[in-house]
Amino acid sequence: MVPSDAPKADALPEYPLTYTDEIRVEKIAFNIEEQTTDELVQDARQIATPGVQGERTIKTRVYSSNGQEIDRQELSNEETLAPVTQIVKVGTAKPTMVPNDAPKADALPEYPLTYTDETRVEKNSLQHSKKQTTDELVQYARQIATPGVQGERTIKTRVYSSNGQVVDRQELSNEETLAPVTQIVKVGTAKPNMVPNDPPKADALPEYPLTYTDETRVEKLTFNIREEETDELVRDARQSRDSGC
Repeated sequence: MVPSDAPKADALPEYPLTYTDEIRVEKIAFNIEEQTTDELVQDARQIATPGVQGERTIKTRVYSSNGQEIDRQELSNEETLAPVTQIVKVGTAKPTMVPNDAPKADALPEYPLTYTDETRVEKNSLQHSKKQTTDELVQYARQIATPGVQGERTIKTRVYSSNGQVVDRQELSNEETLAPVTQIVKVGTAKPNMVPNDPPKADALPEYPLTYTDETRVEKLTFNIREEETDELVRDARQSRDSGC
């Protein structure tokens, strides 16, 4: 069936043709070339020239209309960075073979000798606790009279290095900078009914002043419930007339 009002050709929308250019870079793998040398032990390998990946730049024009991609056109495809071939030396020399071109002594690099000073502090372990008997404590009871304190020893060392490697260490000083304190522990010898030799005197007891503060608190009182009969409600129905507070 043909509709009464078929769409006319001039009523269809026209969408402009647009384009954008895209540029992408692709990596190019490098080649590896092996070269034999008698400067290395047989089958040993050493990279003489590290390989570097190359780059290829591709420029593409993308045509679109009404948000839809219509076509692609490659504008250019160029090698913008050539890859560098990796050179690997493969040894052919036997352990007793002398290389044709042995390295000269003056060609070896010289690294300066440097040093740094390090200071560290070590804790000395506590000395053995010293026990003192006293009849001021109940028998076998213990009380720390003087707490023990760890000592400290300061050690200064000079570290010699060359080319980032530690060559030697030299101890410059090793001193006890803090003496440890012996812990004194009192051990009781008094029986429960024994009076100590030096009982505490009354005037030696501390005196504390008497102070006071006022406190106010509020307590809740429960309310009573009273029931009244009425013919205004169905039998056994209940209704609160006054809310209890």
